[in-house]
Formats: sequence, C-alpha cells, structure tokens
Amino acid sequence: MKKKLFLFAFIIVNILQSSFLVSDDWYLFETKKYKLSFPGIPIEETRVIDSELGKLKIIAHIFQVTDTAIDKNLLYGLAETEYPENFIKFKTKELIDTFFTHSVNGAVNKVRGKLISVKVCSKDEFPGREIKIDYSNGLAIINMKLYLVKNIMYCLQAITYTANNSNILIDKFMNSFTLKY
Repeated sequence: MKKKLFLFAFIIVNILQSSFLVSDDWYLFETKKYKLSFPGIPIEETRVIDSELGKLKIIAHIFQVTDTAIDKNLLYGLAETEYPENFIKFKTKELIDTFFTHSVNGAVNKVRGKLISVKVCSKDEFPGREIKIDYSNGLAIINMKLYLVKNIMYCLQAITYTANNSNILIDKFMNSFTLKY
C-alpha cells in the first residue's frame, strides 16, 4: 500500500512541476553555414534581384506568429544575401562602414520607417550592425541584426508591436544564431 501511495504522490508532484515549466520547443533550423532557432517551422522563399552589383540571390526563412497570446512578437526572419565574391574582397573598415550604412538606410527606406538606433556588433570575427526601426509611426518595432560573413549578408529580424519590444523571445531568437565557419 505504501508503494502505491508513494508512486501516486510521485506522479502528482511531477505533473505539478511540469505545469510550471516553460516549454522550449523551438524549431532548430540548420544549414551547412549556420543554425538558428525559430518558434516554429519557417517557410523558405528564394529570390534573385537585379542590383548595381549584378544579380543577388536572397534566401529568406520566415516564421509568422499566429497566436500573439502565446508569443508577443509578430514575425521572425532570416534573410541571407549572397554578394559577388569580388565585391567583398578588399574589406577595409571604411568600406565595411559604408556597406552597413547603405544596408541600414536601405532597410529603413524599404519599410518607410524611422531609424531608432544603430549599434556596431559582431558575430565571431565578422562585422555587424544591430538596428531598431520604428514601423508605421509607432505601431511596431523591427529589431534587426546584420552580419557580413565573407560575401554573405545575414539579416536577422524580429518584429513586434511597440508595447512588446522588450521581451526575451527577441533575444532568444537573435542569440540562437550560430555560425559554422
């Protein structure tokens, strides 16, 4: 009888404990070059665009949140843009700064937003920028991290309503990006 009572108590305690645990069931997206965790399975979209540098291949992985009661963010995304090898060959600090200035300005202009902040950052030894963009006059914030890795630009973004901008899931997503170089 004591064994059954102990087993029953053990099961009840485990059920109660598990109800207080935060689920970590994010999807690990992995390629040969990097890995990144999304809150669900992202969709992939590939485009080739014409630019001053020639044709650029852009591969985007996007997860759109469907239940904002569970996740306060609206969208998580990663876009990788492959630039011609010779474009990035002679990287000086000045050229890298100019590249990121154009990238940041392009991102702000594309969404018709307002730049809130820009910070210099890096991933491993690769240069980057962390930016925040006000979208639609205060409706939402676009949080982005841009990294230039050899001839590939990785652009991570998490979009959320302005009131929800300081939340741990944005950091969880951004910090899960790991290079395999």
